[in-house]
Amino acid sequence: MSNVLFLHDIVLKDPKSGTPQHLCEMLRQIRKEHKLTVCARSVPDDLADIFVPYPSLKRGFAKLRALRTIVQEKKITHIFTASMVGLLAPVLLKFWCGVKIADEIHGLDYEQFYRNKQVGYLGYLYMKCKVWLLFCFYDTVFVMSIRLRDKYWPISRNWAVVLFGGVDVQAIPDVSDHVQKNNTLVVGYMGNARVYQGLPNLVEAADLARKDGLPVRLNLIINGDCPEVIEDLKARGLYEITTLSISVSHAEAIRLISRSDVLVIPRPNDSMTNVAFPGKFAEYLATGIPSIVTRVGPIDEKKEEFDRISILVDADDAHDVPRNIADALERFHAMDTDSRRALGKKARAFALAHLTWEARGKIFNEQF
Repeated sequence: MSNVLFLHDIVLKDPKSGTPQHLCEMLRQIRKEHKLTVCARSVPDDLADIFVPYPSLKRGFAKLRALRTIVQEKKITHIFTASMVGLLAPVLLKFWCGVKIADEIHGLDYEQFYRNKQVGYLGYLYMKCKVWLLFCFYDTVFVMSIRLRDKYWPISRNWAVVLFGGVDVQAIPDVSDHVQKNNTLVVGYMGNARVYQGLPNLVEAADLARKDGLPVRLNLIINGDCPEVIEDLKARGLYEITTLSISVSHAEAIRLISRSDVLVIPRPNDSMTNVAFPGKFAEYLATGIPSIVTRVGPIDEKKEEFDRISILVDADDAHDVPRNIADALERFHAMDTDSRRALGKKARAFALAHLTWEARGKIFNEQF
């Protein structure tokens, strides 16, 4: 058993977005086998007894000394963080306190910052080089795809552990027995409205499918504001046939998404999605509702496996993605009830066998 310190300037209490939810689940898994201390801005109630507030108000050496005190008082042997921001403090503590350090990355933060115009090109290059340099000192880095591992080759050969996303399968009701063919196809989406998620692709695909004569409705559960999405829906005349739920709890999102006939992950193929596993895909599979997924990044890496449990669509040409999704919706609508249920049951079984938090946690804990 190791003494593990989770160190990240992040709010974990009442998480609604994917990353905090993911981290809370992984911390619960680490706690099963190791002594854990969580240093963050806030935590859920079940982690309150091991919570130490992150010293956000302190800067520079004062913050480092505060962190060093935590490491020494808790007799920490391993520090675990989960970001490309804040990589320096664990490296300094490694040499100051003799601890081992680990990180988990879900994508390329500097690509996202540059795309969102949070940094300029020089800032982008600086962050990219800084991440490369600091990763040289890490003992373990958990990555979500083979391509993300290869982005840091050859240094990643010493520390990379490839793990896809996880899901609490037992907490998600299995609705595969209730899947059936209806006159109207209800298309579900769950996630945020950031560009890399590809929600505009789904909206355009629904518009194309409707113009082809497919009776379609949209069931969108979106975390965060989405004025552009609402504007797009209204411009295409789809707003009246869309059920839109915004920033609901995770449990409510699962309840609402179960009213769909098919679930869609419409990600485009770009520098961000090419290395990041779509976390909601694991939850889609667990519902037992068939899924349509663009063949991007980690999905493409394991396309033979995922093609057996979902409907994959090509995303090589960005202009063709909406049309490809629309064609997939039309093919799915033609499937009978038995075929739909069989696909949903295979998806649920795959999630139960390969994507549980317990399975992920076992591999995680072996590194500490």
